[in-house]
Amino acid sequence: MTPTRRTTSAIAVAALSAAALAACGSSGSDGGSAGLGAGGGSSSITIDVGTQKLTFPAGTKPKIAMFAGSGIAYQTAYRDEIPNLEKKYGISITYLDSKFDPTTQLSQLRTAIQGKKYNAFLVENYSAASACTLLTKQAPAAGILVSQLDNPTCDQATKPAGDEFWTPGTLNSIGAESTVTYYTGWAREAKQLLGAGDHEVAVINGPPLVAATKNMDSAMSANGFSPVANLNSDYTTPTALKQTADLLQSHPNVKAIFSVGPDVTVGIVSALKQAGKKPGDVQVFEVGGAKQNAQLIRDGWLTMSVPYTPKTIIDTAVASIVNALAGKQGPKFDAALNAGTADTPFQITKDTVDTYQFEY
Repeated sequence: MTPTRRTTSAIAVAALSAAALAACGSSGSDGGSAGLGAGGGSSSITIDVGTQKLTFPAGTKPKIAMFAGSGIAYQTAYRDEIPNLEKKYGISITYLDSKFDPTTQLSQLRTAIQGKKYNAFLVENYSAASACTLLTKQAPAAGILVSQLDNPTCDQATKPAGDEFWTPGTLNSIGAESTVTYYTGWAREAKQLLGAGDHEVAVINGPPLVAATKNMDSAMSANGFSPVANLNSDYTTPTALKQTADLLQSHPNVKAIFSVGPDVTVGIVSALKQAGKKPGDVQVFEVGGAKQNAQLIRDGWLTMSVPYTPKTIIDTAVASIVNALAGKQGPKFDAALNAGTADTPFQITKDTVDTYQFEY
């Protein structure tokens, strides 16, 4: 299998011209607050977020707050890309790290809305529907555009990839990689690689309040898997190592482990090695597609991974905000994948690992 050539999303194609257009506005409107209601003419830009319309002075430049976590390779990829985007568009992006703690993130959102320093949010939501009112009512009422990354709020996060994955009240939802559609396709591909017969499988999943964790559960069920263990992790290697070591003690006949991310996979494989397992004794299937695990694929410890694309996601989300503030509002949903589709994820295996272009 050969990876599809990376293509720039429709949102990102217009971003540079949109940024230039936004820069033509007066300096007095730079980062200005938005009002509610219909705008028109060359003096204002109106953006429809589904539940209401936000009006910004023409020439308003984004002042973005990004709400996400830290401590794993995926989040590092986000942070590494921010200086490139700030330089590209001449904007500021402030990274607010909740360390995946829902309570911390909710507090950060409330403070940012009340502080009125920002006119746009990028939110990788860790508090499920608890953030619904903040992101879909309070943020737009304060003149803040919200672009959701991977985990939309309210009840959209368990919906299929597409416009259903967008939450009214927000600008858009970017990223298909945590959707039930993507996980179901990945689990189906893993089942095919496992082959016929009954297989004792386990899952090292994500935190319980993250909707993608529920999507993983749904994907397992849709493909006929009944895991002997389904463990909630914090996405980190040390936690996954301990969980897998305990799993191998309680379920010594497990034949496959499904991993929620690359750092989790490192912990899983470390535990397998410590238990005296050889490559392939327990097959590991991963969502995440990180360069750090490429050698694990080559060596047979990791049977298959499917891509996560943090660079494409943050690039697409920032471009969508730049475009919207320049009067070029884009789609409600963008899969932001660099290979494969939401329905049929690209498989990174021994056959493709040396040709796939890793994003992190």
